[in-house]
Amino acid sequence: MGDRQTRQQLLVPPINFAEVVPGIYRSGFPTLENFEFMKGLALKSILTLVPEKYPDENVAFMVDNSIRHFQVPIPGNKDTANISAENILAALSVVLDCSNLPIMIHCNKGKVSGVQWYSAASTGD
Repeated sequence: MGDRQTRQQLLVPPINFAEVVPGIYRSGFPTLENFEFMKGLALKSILTLVPEKYPDENVAFMVDNSIRHFQVPIPGNKDTANISAENILAALSVVLDCSNLPIMIHCNKGKVSGVQWYSAASTGD
């Protein structure tokens, strides 16, 4: 029981993690405690939707696990995000390129990545 419990404690998904469709995941900003869980996803790519510099430990994790990193800055907003058509197209081109799958898309809290940019892309707003 001890080994199983320890293993379960090590597999911590990022905040608001979910599978969107097979091979595409979304979440909040991953941290060091999420890396073991993320290894199990066998990610080829991570798409970051925040403008800030990516933390060194996240960059090292991606290098160590041969994960490509794409960053499309989407401004954070509690109500709605104002996303340019250029950024929507850039993000969609990453996600629609099958060579980037499986991919995890994330923002800070897991809300822009899960709903807003997809809604804007699908409705053309």
